Amino acid sequence: MGDVVDNGPDKKEWVHELFGPAKELLSRVPMYPCIGNHEKNHAHYYRYFSLPAPEYYYSFRYGNAEFFSLDTNKKVGPGTEQFKWLDEQLGKSDAKWKFVYHHHPVYTSDDDDYGNTWKGNPSYQGDRNARSLVELYEKHRVDMVFTGHVHFYERSWPIRAGKIDREKGTLYLISGGGGGRLENFAPVPTFFKAQCRSEYHYCYATIQGGKFSLRAFDHQGMLFDTFDVDKK
Repeated sequence: MGDVVDNGPDKKEWVHELFGPAKELLSRVPMYPCIGNHEKNHAHYYRYFSLPAPEYYYSFRYGNAEFFSLDTNKKVGPGTEQFKWLDEQLGKSDAKWKFVYHHHPVYTSDDDDYGNTWKGNPSYQGDRNARSLVELYEKHRVDMVFTGHVHFYERSWPIRAGKIDREKGTLYLISGGGGGRLENFAPVPTFFKAQCRSEYHYCYATIQGGKFSLRAFDHQGMLFDTFDVDKK
């Protein structure tokens, strides 16, 4: 979910550190990225990926699921271009499953990205800009929001109106363990944290009709988290 390279202007990172190792996988599986802060909005990102206009935000449909990609490096609060677009597109969508993904997390239990929790300073428990989108996620019953930026794995409980709501809540997932230096969790557990792990990892998700399943594996292929939703 963004930061597919460390330094966006450096061409060799794209060619040798991303597309080289991923060549076999990308020959079989399409890649629909969102832009992170490390790409630095560089032309390489737009040159190497062919995305629906306007490219830095877009949506696509696959089967009974619709996916919405946003750029949270830019302002996304009420009145902004992306906010208005997402509100309209989610409102029109008749997909059974609605997923949104962007770089910066809405909820995170990290220790110091959004306030130093070790010193007792308030943690915003997520990016305040990205948090502006929560009202749309709840208004349109978005099933799940995928994010990155923080270098660990965290899955929230379903959340609605600032509380755990297993029936109507939106689930938030951080998958930021792709290769950067791993980060730590706050010393005091947050109310929204269902599962967390400071581990290099990858996730595998499937949809079969009304059933969604997610599996998280560490870099050695060991399963460490599972999550299932059944829309009957």
